Amino acid sequence: MGSQNFLDKMEKKLSRYAISNITLYLIVCYAFGYIIELVNPLFLNYLTLEPAYILKGQIWRLITWVIIPPSSSNLFFVLIMLYFYYSVGRSLEHVWGTYKLNVYLFSGIIFTVIGSFLLWAITSLMGYGGMVGFGYFFSTYYINMSLFLAYAFTFKGTPYVYGAMSPSGFDCSGFTSYVFKKFGIRLNRSSRGQVNDGRRVAREDIKPGDLVFFNGRAGRGGVGH
Repeated sequence: MGSQNFLDKMEKKLSRYAISNITLYLIVCYAFGYIIELVNPLFLNYLTLEPAYILKGQIWRLITWVIIPPSSSNLFFVLIMLYFYYSVGRSLEHVWGTYKLNVYLFSGIIFTVIGSFLLWAITSLMGYGGMVGFGYFFSTYYINMSLFLAYAFTFKGTPYVYGAMSPSGFDCSGFTSYVFKKFGIRLNRSSRGQVNDGRRVAREDIKPGDLVFFNGRAGRGGVGH
């Protein structure tokens, strides 16, 4: 509760500096990244988040790493993904407000930078000479994907109501159907129907925003949740 009050107080002072439609700017950064990858992919090596090189004076990497795009060889998938990012960001900005979305995204960026330096420091202490060459693992991909979960989290505390699918009450499949619909993705109403939506992926390939289904109660078989 204290952190929420602090955030509200800071919003009154700093909200005028918040960047409206910030997810669009991030998508533009990705677009530049894809263009560079297409024209001169080796040049991206000079833009990644590499603590070892930053400490040697290549401080531009503290900023340029945000244009490193998620890897994909399928242009259609890239366009769908970028549109999904935009839809998620706009929906969350409508729910949270511009300032809180800015805080969320910039916090994710800052903590990613801190995490990269901690990882570099740990590998140095372990005698590996510091981590070098792993900059491609640091991107805003998971920060953007977490926006989807952040939007879902705004409904925390909503009561469970069997067969319901509104902010006044949800059941499990009603909740996923409602949230996905907000981002232009239509799912079947029941969990047994949703298991056939989209495509299946291996457990080790699961990413934020994917749905995980479980078998029904003993003796019933099939998907239950």
